[in-house]
Amino acid sequence: MTAINTFGASTIQTKKDLANTRKSVIKAGTEYPVPPYTVGLDKIAVFLNGTRLIGSYKTLEDGVAYYEPGYKYDIGSSIIFRSDIAISDEILVTVLDGTDDSTISDLINLGSIFNTGTNASDFGVVTPKVISKIIDTKRIFLNGSDVVSISQDYTENKYNSLPSSKALYDALMQLQENIDQIDPDSNFFKDNTVITLPLLSPSFVEGDTDWEIENWTITVDNTIAYTRNDYANKVTVANSVFTTAGYHFLVVDIERLDSGKILVIDNAGETVGEFSTIGTQYLEFVVDDPTIFTLSFVASEVFPDESIIIKEIRLHKVTDRIRDYLIYAVGNLVAEGGLASKEDVNTAIEEAVETLTNKFTILIDEVGDLAYAHIENRSNPHSVTYIQTGAAAAEHTHKSSDITDLDQFVENSVIEGTSGIVSDLNTHIANINNPHRVTAAQAGAAPLVHTHKVSDISDMTTYISSVSDDITNTIKEYVDGVTSGTSDSLRATLNAHISNTNNPHKVTYLQVGAAPESHTHYVADIKDMDDYVSNVVDEIHIYVDNAIQENGSTSDENLTTHINDKTNPHKVTAAQAGAAPVKHEHNISDILTLSDTLDELTDKLDNSISSFNVHSANTNNPHNVTTEQIKAAPLEHTHKVADITDIQSYLTKINDLELSVQTNRNLISAHTTDIDNPHEVTYSQLGVGDIGTVFLNTGSTSPVIHVPIVKRLYICETTEEVEKCKNNIPSMKEMFNSWKRISHAKSNSTSAPNIVTNPGGQPAAPSELLTWEYDADEDIIRNNTNSYSYLGLISPDKYTEYETEIILNAKTNDDDSIGFIVAFTIDENGIEHTLSVTRSPGGNNKWQLVYDLNADPMSILLSKPSALKWGNGNYGATKEEAGYTQTGPTKPDGDGTTGWSAHPNGTRIYVSRKGNIITAKTTDIGEADADFVEDATITMNLSSREILTKFIRPCNIGYSVRSNPYSTWDVQYFRDPSSNIYDVTREVAIVFDQETNTWADDTSINIYEAMRPGTLGYNYLTNKLFFIRENNVERVAISSIPIIDGGGLNVDSNGNAYVDFSTMPTDKFEVMLKSIRVPIWITSTKYFYVDTATGSDTLTEGIGETVSKPFKTIQACIDYVTNNYNLNSNAVGIRILPGTYNESLRLGEFTRTTGYISIYPHEDNYSVTIKSNNEHTIRVTGGLWYVRRCVIENNVTAINDDSNHFLSCVTATESGTIRLEGCDINQSYTGDAPSGNIIELRTLSVYGTSATIQFETTTGTRNCLRFHKGNSTGLSVLFCERGGTIQCISSQNSQDYVTIYCEGEATRFLALNNGKFYVIGGAKYYTKFDIVSGKSVTGQRYRLLTNSLCNTASQGQDYFPGDTEGSIETATYCVYK
Repeated sequence: MTAINTFGASTIQTKKDLANTRKSVIKAGTEYPVPPYTVGLDKIAVFLNGTRLIGSYKTLEDGVAYYEPGYKYDIGSSIIFRSDIAISDEILVTVLDGTDDSTISDLINLGSIFNTGTNASDFGVVTPKVISKIIDTKRIFLNGSDVVSISQDYTENKYNSLPSSKALYDALMQLQENIDQIDPDSNFFKDNTVITLPLLSPSFVEGDTDWEIENWTITVDNTIAYTRNDYANKVTVANSVFTTAGYHFLVVDIERLDSGKILVIDNAGETVGEFSTIGTQYLEFVVDDPTIFTLSFVASEVFPDESIIIKEIRLHKVTDRIRDYLIYAVGNLVAEGGLASKEDVNTAIEEAVETLTNKFTILIDEVGDLAYAHIENRSNPHSVTYIQTGAAAAEHTHKSSDITDLDQFVENSVIEGTSGIVSDLNTHIANINNPHRVTAAQAGAAPLVHTHKVSDISDMTTYISSVSDDITNTIKEYVDGVTSGTSDSLRATLNAHISNTNNPHKVTYLQVGAAPESHTHYVADIKDMDDYVSNVVDEIHIYVDNAIQENGSTSDENLTTHINDKTNPHKVTAAQAGAAPVKHEHNISDILTLSDTLDELTDKLDNSISSFNVHSANTNNPHNVTTEQIKAAPLEHTHKVADITDIQSYLTKINDLELSVQTNRNLISAHTTDIDNPHEVTYSQLGVGDIGTVFLNTGSTSPVIHVPIVKRLYICETTEEVEKCKNNIPSMKEMFNSWKRISHAKSNSTSAPNIVTNPGGQPAAPSELLTWEYDADEDIIRNNTNSYSYLGLISPDKYTEYETEIILNAKTNDDDSIGFIVAFTIDENGIEHTLSVTRSPGGNNKWQLVYDLNADPMSILLSKPSALKWGNGNYGATKEEAGYTQTGPTKPDGDGTTGWSAHPNGTRIYVSRKGNIITAKTTDIGEADADFVEDATITMNLSSREILTKFIRPCNIGYSVRSNPYSTWDVQYFRDPSSNIYDVTREVAIVFDQETNTWADDTSINIYEAMRPGTLGYNYLTNKLFFIRENNVERVAISSIPIIDGGGLNVDSNGNAYVDFSTMPTDKFEVMLKSIRVPIWITSTKYFYVDTATGSDTLTEGIGETVSKPFKTIQACIDYVTNNYNLNSNAVGIRILPGTYNESLRLGEFTRTTGYISIYPHEDNYSVTIKSNNEHTIRVTGGLWYVRRCVIENNVTAINDDSNHFLSCVTATESGTIRLEGCDINQSYTGDAPSGNIIELRTLSVYGTSATIQFETTTGTRNCLRFHKGNSTGLSVLFCERGGTIQCISSQNSQDYVTIYCEGEATRFLALNNGKFYVIGGAKYYTKFDIVSGKSVTGQRYRLLTNSLCNTASQGQDYFPGDTEGSIETATYCVYK
């Protein structure tokens, strides 16, 4: 919108873009059209939402919002904004014409109005905005209020006057003066409380800037929770919370603390406190410099899978004056005798006891009998009523005198020195323990044994200041009162007690069998109610009869007359009847049905209008008008020739046409009888089909067609075969054995060149094709490698229609992709192409449809992360938005904390192809049993993208994985609805119904015609080939297979082929087994050799089987043996030549029954050192392994990667068992302490119920444990959790054989957290741990947590070395024997 205004000799043009009128955002850097202006002469002003923007005529300098493109003095017609301008922004552009010295700024400063929204009228000017230096007006009407003046006096009290800045300043100065008089040092405003209210919210909510939370989780209950993981953690109070220096006070409510502790650390890294128990904890600390101070809460030493929950943290500022006062007040109370000591009280009591004992002795005989009789009286001798039985509530407070109870204490002390009768009397009189057997429950009282907090004592402050005087006065009054009495006064006291009817023993109404003062009854409680009612009814009958007798016969008439009287004989008024008067008024709201009536009338009117509109639009003759009424011919009528006025011309044309038709008929007849190929049709034009098709005479009206020689058909002979075809899930074993394997990697890939040996080629990583594994026990296929290439198993069959559901899962801490290949094809150049859907907890895009994944060129077609949870349970378009931390293969076997292993149920995906339409759905991660997340549905039309048109044909499908070990696919179903099932036994076709998602018989189909008689049909699911006839099928046997000698096949006497491996040479047989990954059976002990100096890891014939052809690394030898051999009950020895092997060994499962693998030096003991830095030295995940007479070293230094690390010399997990025999095991930490993370050493560690480390007996060597904690977070020599076991066996020969020598510094020697340690008996000498001569072992001997069991064969609490006693958690069932 453009306007032109004239101001003097200048012309102004304006352009205004109203908010929300543009269709799109004005992008930064694009030209925005404006009225013509001269560049660089301040001729243009740009306003955004009423604010003038700063511009430049050269470039977008700092601080400039737009610039004028072009050179100075150019005529410009656009500007370029620095930032995007939203649709909701309003733009006003004002342009001044000419090249003279006048500027737009001059006009603005003169107060000119630039706003095309200004409206002028007789009543004044109405405008959204006025820009002016001077406004001369007598009054201002502001938001409904009339303002007539601006006052310079802050004391002026007028409703229509505004104060000036001077008036406000004067008021501020006066206020400051008043404050200075009240509080000259400004203490009130600086520090107006002794202990402040909480400085920040004590609970936790998302987005609260007072808290900085790392690796803790805010729960739905607004608490924060931490579960042990491998990453640094902290909860930090932001620096902005601390505004003043001085003392601060923390109150921390810890709801759960399974293990470990919470450290409180300041910004300097100093630990100012720690908490290790649940409940409310307190801490005082000092803030030195509030400008930099922060406070962090860090979970430390928490065991894996255990948690800490903090309910709230309250932070208060404590003033110096309250601390000074408390120090002064408490000091005075102690110094001035305001507090009586325990010794003072005991001395006063002893003196009183001695005096009272003498006085009471002479009264014993006189009151004995009377007291005994009264005491034994159980018939409420005091006539106690239920009103007198009020007792203290279960929750109540006491005064100090109630708690001290000196009277009772003195009397009891006296009675201890007197005889039984006086004791009985005095005990009964003073007895508050219910001598008449009233229970606490009967009295509604607190239990006899209960406790109080200081807060329950309501007058504690008063008591502290006066307790000494109270005790002195109480004792004095008591002693004086008793010692001044005589036997008469004592007897009188007893008689007064006996006659006391004020319930001296606090008997309750329950004891006396009384009802409470306030109570109710039901009719059933009144026993004679029926009799009473009956009597009343009889009396009424008698009364009525008498009344009738007295009134004679007229009574009936009078009664009838009265009953029939409709003239209100009782003069009932409207008010008495609760009725409205005859004449009264109503409001509309009183007419309850008025709204309904109006609605009804409105509906009727609407219906009438609607009906009329329908009628008006009716073109189907709604009035049934007849042809006679409108004088029209009927719909069906005839004509005579005479009625056709131009008939003659048409007759002429018909004659001419007849001659032409006859001529053409002759020509067509000659053409149709021409059998000499008059059209010169070629063979290629016949469209006879592809190679492998034949012409088929069907015997029908179209007798010849071309069909494939062999077609794939679901031809079934049994019910079982029908069901197999319905589900159409190929067996896992069949997939593993026969499906094609692919490996794709980009041509520029440089990762692992020894694995990806053919980047960009196919296969890209040939060795990774061998990483697939079939698990017969679970009947699943698994891919075990953290692959560098994109791997797939490809079906032999092709589809244009199918649907399937698959559960994807992996037992790994990695979080990369597992997928399904929607379509696979090979182009005319022999290049493989894939269309895949992939799923992950967060790595490599968590849900996407991608073309040619990990190949050239790769294209992500669709990705829908926002609707799905990330691996941490949060939503977000990106992992940063969701707060998700991507995990890697540091623990590829999975421990349930991160990656796929944190979601053991996996995720379920659905994929369908219906022609060109691909549809894919998924559940949330870890929720395979849940519904699909519809908002994450992916749909793609193959014809919508050029790169996808290659899949518009029957394509293979497959299962895929990328960079994610231990991946599995559980196929729920796979259906190929485009192919019918032909049940030849019942002679019926079974068809898949897409709408009902079921299979059903279709008897309208002739199955033999549908299968094409004269062709061959092959059911690949049953491996049967059929010849199809007109009314049956014949199963075909094939026997013409050529057999090569030594190929493992043979032919029987009937010409049938069968497998016969006896014809295959052993070397060829073993090569075949290795190629298909079938282990070779070992029939006796077999040895392999490793030499770091002369060996090679290249797999050549006979590698490792002789000392002259050894492996170079221990791991290569281990992998070769475990992948290629079945030990059965035999042993394999890996003999290592001398040297240092810098390796981190992984000892996994292998095929065996009772066999095992031993690793040991080929020559001298301890001539082999296996060493690693900053990773496990030996990790056992399966199988039975022996390591003998080796040096095992594990060296650790600081790893500053923000992840926590728990490292071992030897660790066993899953089902791994390792037996150590005569090994020298050494673990040490050197260098600086870890920064920002945890590095904990566990020399020998075991995780999981099926994992075990065992110390074996030795003869020539000894097991040694050397450990040095250094600056690490902690070190446990023997560590077990989650059911893991360490055991030591006994020896019949010598104690020396089973002695383990130790030396070093540790946090603790044995740490069990739901773990086990055994010394196995049965022999003469038990395993023991001895300290190396001249050395020492420091640290706690043992710590047992969470149902742990330690059996030392009763060798005592000092069995484990250390200088601190062991500890056992009492909250759970732990045993140390």
